[in-house]
Amino acid sequence: MRHARRARGACEGLVVVATVLLGTLSPVSARGGSYTLQGTLLTPKETIEGGSLTVQDGKILQVGKRGAPGAGPTIDVQGVIMPGMIDLHDHLTWNVFPQWKPGRLFENRYEWEESAEYSRALKDPEASLISGGLGCDGDLFGEVKALAGGATSVVGSYAGRRDHPGENACIEGLTRSLDFYPQLGKDGDRAGAYEIFPFEVAPERMDLYRHHLADGSLACLLIHVAEGSPTDASAHREFRMLKAQVLLRKGVAVIHGVAFRQEDFRDMAANGVALVWSPRSNYELYGATTRIEEARRAGVTIALAPDWSPTGSAGMLQELRYVAKWNQHNKLFQDGELIELTTSTPAEVAGFGSEPGTLAPGRQADLLVLKSSNKSASATVLSAGPADVELVVVGGTPLYGDARLMAQLLAKANLEALSICGVQKALYMGDTPGAGNAAEESFAKIRQRLDDALRRSGTALGPFECQ
Repeated sequence: MRHARRARGACEGLVVVATVLLGTLSPVSARGGSYTLQGTLLTPKETIEGGSLTVQDGKILQVGKRGAPGAGPTIDVQGVIMPGMIDLHDHLTWNVFPQWKPGRLFENRYEWEESAEYSRALKDPEASLISGGLGCDGDLFGEVKALAGGATSVVGSYAGRRDHPGENACIEGLTRSLDFYPQLGKDGDRAGAYEIFPFEVAPERMDLYRHHLADGSLACLLIHVAEGSPTDASAHREFRMLKAQVLLRKGVAVIHGVAFRQEDFRDMAANGVALVWSPRSNYELYGATTRIEEARRAGVTIALAPDWSPTGSAGMLQELRYVAKWNQHNKLFQDGELIELTTSTPAEVAGFGSEPGTLAPGRQADLLVLKSSNKSASATVLSAGPADVELVVVGGTPLYGDARLMAQLLAKANLEALSICGVQKALYMGDTPGAGNAAEESFAKIRQRLDDALRRSGTALGPFECQ
């Protein structure tokens, strides 16, 4: 297995510049060929009961009511078929850890990054994991965890350098790693960038970002800003720093923005700056989250993402369910709007329109199928968890889902059995670069290596979160 260069996550206590480049989306082998799924479809304009969706050559061929048989085998999934979720804020190698409970709240990110309990529980074990050569294992574990949570695209992979593509081999497969390979055809030459510590970026690099945002060759710049208590002055000061760097401009997306105020959101909206919201982690660390009602009132485009497993959610479905419960009291979003925070809106924020993130002919076949319930389709999505994930498809290839469905779609493939939240699932690792032959390099072996290493550091591999 090739080990990529270390790229520190947002939650690293060392003061470093963390830069990960978004390139063009690597096409996933269309191992599943042509096939048709029948079920309830969530399209941009309507919910189609008794719907039919055909996949061919990695893309959606047709979407509509059931009619004439589609291409390839036809499978009635008896569930809700929707776009795969797009996670614009994560740190995959850190998702190997159990939930972190420091027992107190913090004023800002810099405070907990310097705390002894953070070093003991997360920072030191993570550094040991990476120095032991298990970064790629950690990334793959995080990708499977993301699939189990309904994501088909993720930002926050282990490492990446566009000038040394061989170093990225271990994280090219499974989910679309938007840090490196968003290949979407017509926009394939438009890259993006992900900065954990944007105010530590070298001036010449920041000049390049501004230049490429201006000429359109940089589709999106995702930056962590103002993470802390809503009343923390040092966190809020980062908004002024953002303006001073001339980064209030279209194509920029702020992650967190917890300390932003009403006038800040108005400035963001006026300049086309989006927001990536991670409320669960905010509440766990700071006791509050972004003033999202003010952001929405100002007209800021908002996407939802889980941050990381230690203090956020283990996946997109879990974060969406958390926000759905929050919304019952705050009544800020309609059900359909909440779902859009995880699908079409992050696709727009990332700068590739609705290429993934939408069920429509000609779009990428990045799909999520959820077990049906006695609720409406939208309510089914908002209450779903990993046990309800029947199928996850990336680029037309079924990668994860219920064992029965996976066997139907990939009859001759080497599938690995998993038990997730008490339900039998199957994983298809295929020819994932860096993962080796699936017959030799199983996910079970990867989990065991990670758990052994973490136990030597005084912790253990975190479970898949079911609630």
